[in-house]
Amino acid sequence: MGFDGRSRSGRIILGTRGFVSRGSSHERRRFLMKPRTEKLVNAAFVVALLVGAGLVGWRAMSLSEPVATPEVFSQPVTFRQALERSAEQGKPVFLVATADWCGPCQTYKRHALASPAVKALIEERFIPVLLDVTQGSELGERLKIESIPATLVIKQGAEADRRVGALSERVLLEFLRRASGG
Repeated sequence: MGFDGRSRSGRIILGTRGFVSRGSSHERRRFLMKPRTEKLVNAAFVVALLVGAGLVGWRAMSLSEPVATPEVFSQPVTFRQALERSAEQGKPVFLVATADWCGPCQTYKRHALASPAVKALIEERFIPVLLDVTQGSELGERLKIESIPATLVIKQGAEADRRVGALSERVLLEFLRRASGG
């Protein structure tokens, strides 16, 4: 289906363009454009839409640039090592799954996971693990991580709780306190 105005979305876009470029139907009767001028106005409108959409897309991509690993995850630990430490120390595992291309993941790492209060609580009560699923992950599949960012608490080798999405600092602190029993 071409962009000829026959589809509903085509009619809406062309109708919007017509209203913007020529005003209401009452206005149109007073000011009729010559066919060549109307074609130029149409082309300018389409170009403006494309440039605007490109700028919005570029801005969205720049917001999701990878963020440095939050300090609480500064000492890389594998999931297996975390489970062993969890058994030894009696602390649950706190796992966050993210990807470099994920905008909400970068926001989560930049804000809530970088919070000094969150860092202190995680270090005191959990074994932290950051799981990067940028290139896919066998562990991610095994843990059934279908959306990211995903935040999991694992107690005694089994998932105890999970949240999906970028949590605010307040919500993350509540989640951590509840998951650690205090």
